[in-house]
Amino acid sequence: MANIEPGYEKANATNLPMVSIQMVAEYFNRTSMYVSSESSGIKACRSMGNKYGDEAIGRVQVKHTKTSCSVIAAVTPEHKVRDQPFKVVVNVDVQNQKIKNAECQGCIAALGGCKHAIAVVGWLHRRSEEPSPTDQVCYWKKSVLATIDTSKPYHSDTEESSVYSDSEEYESDGFISAFAAESEKRNAKDCPFLLHYNFSKFCPPFLKISLHHCMVDYMASKVSHSPTDFKAFCMDRMNEALIEKISIETIGQHKSALWRELRYGRITGSIVYEVAHCKTSNGSTIDKIFGKKILDTIWI
Repeated sequence: MANIEPGYEKANATNLPMVSIQMVAEYFNRTSMYVSSESSGIKACRSMGNKYGDEAIGRVQVKHTKTSCSVIAAVTPEHKVRDQPFKVVVNVDVQNQKIKNAECQGCIAALGGCKHAIAVVGWLHRRSEEPSPTDQVCYWKKSVLATIDTSKPYHSDTEESSVYSDSEEYESDGFISAFAAESEKRNAKDCPFLLHYNFSKFCPPFLKISLHHCMVDYMASKVSHSPTDFKAFCMDRMNEALIEKISIETIGQHKSALWRELRYGRITGSIVYEVAHCKTSNGSTIDKIFGKKILDTIWI
C-alpha cells in the first residue's frame, strides 16, 4: 500500500482525529464483532499496547469531511514482515465523537475482529494522548517491522532486532487498565474484552456454571481432585432459581451465545444414546461433546 488513496492525504500530528479512551471503550462495548480468538486474551492486550502497534503500523493516510474522518493504515504482519501489509480502515464520527467502525481488509480473522484493527484503534488513541510536538510529525512512512533486514540472522542484541518482545510487559502504557476502568464506570456489559481482562470481576453469573469455568475454578481452589468432588463443586454453584433464569435466557437455543457456551463439554439429550454406546475415547462422538462441527463431504 505505497500509494495514497483518492481524497486522502498523508497523516501527520496535526490532521489525525482525536480518539479518547471514552470513545475506545464505547466502541468495543457497542460492537459484537470482536469475539474471536484473534481478539481475546494476550493477543488483544499486545495489539492495543505500544510495543506492537507503534512498530507494525505505517503508511497512515487520512481524509476529512464535515462530520467524519477516515484513517487508512498499513499493518505489517509480525511473523512475515516482507509480506503485503494488511489495510485497516477506521472511520470516526468527529461530530458525535464516536468510532463508527474499524475493519481490516485481507485478514482471514477480520470477520471476528482481528488484532490489526485493534492495533490501529490503540495507535490512534496514543497519538491523541501525545502532547502537541514542535515539529510536524509525518506518519506516511514504512513501519519499523517492514524495515527489518530479513536476510541477516536474527539476534536480540543487534540493531536489526525489533524492540518489541513477548517477554516485556505487554501493558506498559496502562491502556488496558484505563479501558477496563472506563467500561466499569459506564456499567458496560457483554464485552468480551472485559471477560479476558478480569473474568471473576466482569463475568455474569450465568457463565460461572459453564463447565469450562467450573473446571478452571475447581482446579485453582482445590489441592486434591476427584470426579466426585468436582460434581459436588458444580452442584454448589447451581440452584433452581439460576437454572430457571438460564432456561429463559437460552430460549433461542443456537441463536444464543450462552446456550452454546453451556452446552460445551456436556452430554446433552440429543447425543446421550450415542455416548452410551460409544466405544472409542477419541472420535466423532467426543468431538460433538466439545462442539466440533462435522463437515459434509462427498462421502456423506
